[in-house]
Amino acid sequence: MHCFFAISNLVAATANHFLLLLVVRLIGGMGSATLVPSIMLYVIDITREKQRVKAKSFHGESMSSGFIDGPGLGGLLAKFGTWTHFFATASIDLVAIFSCFLLLPQSQT
Repeated sequence: MHCFFAISNLVAATANHFLLLLVVRLIGGMGSATLVPSIMLYVIDITREKQRVKAKSFHGESMSSGFIDGPGLGGLLAKFGTWTHFFATASIDLVAIFSCFLLLPQSQT
């Protein structure tokens, strides 16, 4: 489900009809909505009970940083074209997906 977010951003970047853009953004939103609970469960699963509060606060901090920095970075990318942020988001997401497969330890459940 997580790769739907990257795929939807790639399709959105090349969409030539408004209806197609709406549909792929809906699919991307569903893929994005599955990320937060999955990440929270993974953090809880791989941390010891004493470390969970700290790990969950790092997770919350990273999400807050994205909400704060994202619009500014999107505005900077808009200088290069209206659809540039879709390509950037898809690229970052694909790097994150492959990094997760290569670097993250297997969850305990």
